[in-house]
Amino acid sequence: MSIDLVLADRSFESLEVYQTLDNLGVTYLLPKVEREPETTYIEQMDHEGQDTAVEQATVRARHGSHDCRVLFVPGRTGDTQPFITNERINDPDQAQWWVKRYAARWWIEAEYRSIKQEFLARTSSNDHTLRLYYFVFAILMYNVWRLTDVLLKVTVSRELTTAPPVLTAGELADWVAIHLQLGPG
Repeated sequence: MSIDLVLADRSFESLEVYQTLDNLGVTYLLPKVEREPETTYIEQMDHEGQDTAVEQATVRARHGSHDCRVLFVPGRTGDTQPFITNERINDPDQAQWWVKRYAARWWIEAEYRSIKQEFLARTSSNDHTLRLYYFVFAILMYNVWRLTDVLLKVTVSRELTTAPPVLTAGELADWVAIHLQLGPG
Protein backbone atom coordinates (compact mmCIF):
# COMPACT_ATOMS: atom_id res chain seq x y z
CA MET A 1 0.00 0.00 0.00
CA SER A 2 1.30 3.40 -0.94
CA ILE A 3 0.57 6.37 1.29
CA ASP A 4 0.74 9.71 -0.48
CA LEU A 5 -0.92 12.07 2.00
CA VAL A 6 -1.01 12.16 5.79
CA LEU A 7 -3.64 14.28 7.55
CA ALA A 8 -2.85 13.92 11.24
CA ASP A 9 -3.91 15.82 14.33
CA ARG A 10 -1.90 18.14 16.60
CA SER A 11 -0.64 15.29 18.76
CA PHE A 12 1.76 14.38 15.95
CA GLU A 13 3.33 17.83 15.82
CA SER A 14 7.08 17.28 15.83
CA LEU A 15 9.98 18.28 13.60
CA GLU A 16 11.00 14.59 13.51
CA VAL A 17 7.54 13.54 12.30
CA TYR A 18 7.56 16.22 9.58
CA GLN A 19 11.04 15.25 8.44
CA THR A 20 10.34 11.51 8.48
CA LEU A 21 7.25 12.00 6.33
CA ASP A 22 9.15 14.24 3.91
CA ASN A 23 12.03 11.74 3.75
CA LEU A 24 9.49 9.06 2.77
CA GLY A 25 8.11 11.29 0.00
CA VAL A 26 4.76 11.68 1.74
CA THR A 27 2.83 14.94 1.63
CA TYR A 28 1.61 15.99 5.07
CA LEU A 29 -0.84 18.53 6.45
CA LEU A 30 -1.19 18.98 10.20
CA PRO A 31 -2.62 21.67 12.43
CA LYS A 32 0.13 23.56 14.20
CA VAL A 33 0.18 24.47 17.85
CA GLU A 34 0.31 28.26 18.15
CA ARG A 35 3.64 29.29 19.56
CA GLU A 36 5.34 32.68 19.57
CA PRO A 37 6.20 32.81 15.83
CA GLU A 38 2.64 31.84 14.81
CA THR A 39 1.04 34.20 17.33
CA THR A 40 3.17 37.10 16.08
CA TYR A 41 2.31 36.33 12.45
CA ILE A 42 -1.43 36.10 13.27
CA GLU A 43 -1.28 39.48 15.04
CA GLN A 44 0.43 40.96 11.97
CA MET A 45 -2.29 39.46 9.73
CA ASP A 46 -5.00 40.96 11.95
CA HIS A 47 -3.28 44.36 11.81
CA GLU A 48 -3.13 44.18 7.97
CA GLY A 49 -6.72 42.86 7.66
CA GLN A 50 -5.70 39.53 6.14
CA ASP A 51 -7.73 36.41 6.86
CA THR A 52 -5.60 33.86 4.94
CA ALA A 53 -1.85 33.71 4.37
CA VAL A 54 0.93 31.32 3.40
CA GLU A 55 4.33 31.63 5.04
CA GLN A 56 7.41 29.79 3.80
CA ALA A 57 9.50 28.03 6.42
CA THR A 58 12.14 25.33 6.80
CA VAL A 59 12.00 22.23 8.97
CA ARG A 60 15.39 21.29 10.40
CA ALA A 61 15.49 17.95 12.20
CA ARG A 62 17.99 15.29 13.12
CA HIS A 63 17.47 13.38 9.86
CA GLY A 64 17.56 16.29 7.42
CA SER A 65 15.71 19.43 6.49
CA HIS A 66 13.11 20.51 3.96
CA ASP A 67 11.08 23.51 2.88
CA CYS A 68 7.53 23.71 4.15
CA ARG A 69 4.62 26.12 4.31
CA VAL A 70 2.66 27.37 7.29
CA LEU A 71 -0.93 28.05 6.25
CA PHE A 72 -2.90 30.58 8.23
CA VAL A 73 -6.63 30.17 7.58
CA PRO A 74 -9.84 31.23 9.32
CA GLY A 75 -11.18 28.65 11.76
CA ARG A 76 -14.82 27.80 12.41
CA THR A 77 -15.04 30.30 15.25
CA GLY A 78 -13.42 33.10 13.26
CA ASP A 79 -9.97 32.83 14.80
CA THR A 80 -6.94 32.14 12.60
CA GLN A 81 -5.59 28.60 12.66
CA PRO A 82 -2.10 27.63 11.52
CA PHE A 83 -1.37 24.42 9.60
CA ILE A 84 1.95 23.05 8.36
CA THR A 85 2.57 21.18 5.12
CA ASN A 86 5.39 20.21 2.80
CA GLU A 87 3.12 20.77 -0.22
CA ARG A 88 4.31 23.68 -2.38
CA ILE A 89 1.41 26.04 -1.70
CA ASN A 90 1.85 29.73 -2.52
CA ASP A 91 -1.71 30.94 -3.03
CA PRO A 92 -4.08 31.69 -0.08
CA ASP A 93 -7.03 30.21 -2.04
CA GLN A 94 -5.09 27.00 -2.48
CA ALA A 95 -4.34 27.04 1.27
CA GLN A 96 -8.04 27.22 2.07
CA TRP A 97 -8.73 24.32 -0.32
CA TRP A 98 -6.13 22.15 1.45
CA VAL A 99 -7.54 22.95 4.88
CA LYS A 100 -11.07 22.09 3.68
CA ARG A 101 -9.61 18.77 2.58
CA TYR A 102 -8.20 18.36 6.08
CA ALA A 103 -11.60 19.13 7.62
CA ALA A 104 -13.13 16.29 5.59
CA ARG A 105 -10.99 13.82 7.54
CA TRP A 106 -13.26 14.29 10.56
CA TRP A 107 -16.09 12.66 8.62
CA ILE A 108 -13.92 9.57 8.26
CA GLU A 109 -13.27 9.45 12.00
CA ALA A 110 -16.94 10.00 12.84
CA GLU A 111 -18.03 7.29 10.41
CA TYR A 112 -15.43 4.85 11.74
CA ARG A 113 -16.65 5.57 15.27
CA SER A 114 -20.21 4.65 14.26
CA ILE A 115 -18.94 1.40 12.69
CA LYS A 116 -17.06 0.57 15.87
CA GLN A 117 -19.88 1.49 18.28
CA GLU A 118 -22.90 0.17 16.40
CA PHE A 119 -21.80 -2.70 14.15
CA LEU A 120 -18.48 -4.16 15.29
CA ALA A 121 -18.93 -7.34 17.32
CA ARG A 122 -16.97 -7.36 20.54
CA THR A 123 -14.54 -10.22 21.00
CA SER A 124 -11.55 -11.12 23.08
CA SER A 125 -10.42 -13.69 20.54
CA ASN A 126 -6.81 -13.58 19.36
CA ASP A 127 -7.81 -15.26 16.09
CA HIS A 128 -7.06 -12.60 13.47
CA THR A 129 -9.26 -14.34 10.91
CA LEU A 130 -12.28 -14.00 13.19
CA ARG A 131 -11.44 -10.41 14.05
CA LEU A 132 -11.06 -9.57 10.33
CA TYR A 133 -14.42 -11.26 9.62
CA TYR A 134 -16.11 -9.17 12.33
CA PHE A 135 -14.55 -6.00 10.96
CA VAL A 136 -15.56 -6.72 7.34
CA PHE A 137 -19.07 -7.65 8.51
CA ALA A 138 -19.28 -4.37 10.44
CA ILE A 139 -18.27 -2.41 7.34
CA LEU A 140 -20.87 -4.26 5.27
CA MET A 141 -23.53 -3.47 7.89
CA TYR A 142 -22.46 0.16 7.89
CA ASN A 143 -22.81 0.29 4.09
CA VAL A 144 -26.25 -1.33 4.34
CA TRP A 145 -27.23 1.32 6.88
CA ARG A 146 -26.02 4.19 4.68
CA LEU A 147 -27.75 2.71 1.61
CA THR A 148 -30.98 2.22 3.59
CA ASP A 149 -30.81 5.83 4.77
CA VAL A 150 -30.32 7.11 1.21
CA LEU A 151 -33.21 5.01 -0.09
CA LEU A 152 -35.50 6.14 2.74
CA LYS A 153 -34.62 9.80 2.18
CA VAL A 154 -35.25 9.54 -1.55
CA THR A 155 -38.53 7.72 -0.97
CA VAL A 156 -39.82 10.05 1.75
CA SER A 157 -38.55 13.50 0.74
CA ARG A 158 -37.25 13.00 -2.82
CA GLU A 159 -34.03 14.78 -1.91
CA LEU A 160 -30.71 13.66 -0.50
CA THR A 161 -29.46 15.71 2.39
CA THR A 162 -26.77 15.49 5.00
CA ALA A 163 -29.51 15.77 7.60
CA PRO A 164 -29.55 13.18 10.38
CA PRO A 165 -30.36 9.67 9.18
CA VAL A 166 -33.98 8.60 8.96
CA LEU A 167 -33.04 5.28 10.55
CA THR A 168 -30.25 5.35 13.15
CA ALA A 169 -27.40 2.87 13.07
CA GLY A 170 -28.58 1.41 16.37
CA GLU A 171 -32.11 0.89 15.04
CA LEU A 172 -30.79 -0.95 11.98
CA ALA A 173 -28.45 -3.08 14.13
CA ASP A 174 -31.37 -3.99 16.43
CA TRP A 175 -33.59 -4.85 13.45
CA VAL A 176 -30.91 -7.11 11.91
CA ALA A 177 -30.22 -8.80 15.27
CA ILE A 178 -33.93 -9.54 15.79
CA HIS A 179 -34.26 -11.02 12.29
CA LEU A 180 -31.08 -13.08 12.58
CA GLN A 181 -32.32 -14.62 15.86
CA LEU A 182 -35.65 -15.75 14.38
CA GLY A 183 -34.04 -18.38 12.21
CA PRO A 184 -35.74 -20.20 9.31
CA GLY A 185 -39.45 -20.85 9.19
